[in-house]
Amino acid sequence: MRWGTDAVAGVVCGFIAIVASIGNGSLLFSHGLPEYVPVSIGLALFSSVVLATVSALISSGKTTVAVTQEVPVVALSSVLLAVASAVPVGADPHVRCVTVMVAV
Repeated sequence: MRWGTDAVAGVVCGFIAIVASIGNGSLLFSHGLPEYVPVSIGLALFSSVVLATVSALISSGKTTVAVTQEVPVVALSSVLLAVASAVPVGADPHVRCVTVMVAV
């Protein structure tokens, strides 16, 4: 019976992590680079998977669940918007995306 409880908790935490990652990814690039929002969402999902995997394998607590925090994402979004606006207007959108990615 314990396995069922653990599976339900894992599904709920995984769902919350997916929703938070999609929200974080869309917040980061929504203003400066809207055409690259899918890239940002993919990176957010990938980083959540890495965070959850590493914390589950390395943590000393058996019931550790790690998710990304939303508060730093809001501050980072402001920084990324400033960096995206500093790139010259005529620049290729790919160059703007790479510049913003390096800033992350």
